[in-house]
Parts: sequence; C-alpha cells; structure tokens
Amino acid sequence: MVGLVDQAEEDGLVNSLRRNKQNQQYIDQLKDALQGTILRKLNDQDQTKVVDMVREGTPEDIKKYGASMDDLKSFLAILMMDFITVFPVLIPLYIVDDIRLAVFWSHFVAVLLFIIIGMTWAKHLNKNMLLAGATMGIIGAAIIAFSFYFGW
Repeated sequence: MVGLVDQAEEDGLVNSLRRNKQNQQYIDQLKDALQGTILRKLNDQDQTKVVDMVREGTPEDIKKYGASMDDLKSFLAILMMDFITVFPVLIPLYIVDDIRLAVFWSHFVAVLLFIIIGMTWAKHLNKNMLLAGATMGIIGAAIIAFSFYFGW
C-alpha cells in the first residue's frame, strides 16, 4: 500500500507542477523525489533537464490506484519474511518441556536469526559479513537481556 500512496503522491506532484510550471516549491519537490531513483546519479544540470521535460507535459486525469501483481508479490514476500523470522523462535516453546530450556533455545534461535540477517544484508551491501553478523548478534542478545532486565 505504501507504494500506491507514493505513486499517487508522485502523480499529484507532477500534475501540480504541470499546472503551475513556475512554482519553485514543486520544482524542488520533484528534484528531491528524483533522489530516490537512479536519476540521483545525474548531475544538477541533467536533473534540471529531466524536471523541465516533466514540467512540459500536460496534466493528466486523476486515476484510481489499485494493487498490481508486483504489490501482491511484495506483500507475500513481507509475510514470508515475518513468518520465517518468527516461527523458528516459537518452535522451542512448543517442543521442549522444560520452560527454562525452551526459553534458552528460543533466544538462541532469535540471536542466530539476527546473525544470519546481518550477514545477508552485509553480503548484498558488499560489507564485512562477519562484522555485520557479530554486530547484529550482539544487538539481538542485548535486546533479550534488556527485556529480561525490565521484566518484559
């Protein structure tokens, strides 16, 4: 849904700029919006050319925004990530009889997931995987310790 809201806001900005071509506020907002795209790699002069091309168009009719197949795929991906990170943490609570041992294994799995997530992100960002994994593991352990300390 966030993608649809962003798309509606971007379309509204473009239409506002096309109706009021000299409004510097709209021009600046469009240049800021370009920073979230690959066009951020362009220099200021080329970005101004893109803004000018957008500004020269005619305003469009407001359309209704609906979820696309990509939106559905994104939703399912988020749902699966939530499931994959939560379900393994709960498994020990159901299969281990001793509550202290079950909580220990649950927290162990949670910290392990933090490490895996940190290493995966680092791999995709071309960063040090071991450092990122260790950092995320420490953060996970700190969150668990903090929660226990305050009785959550």
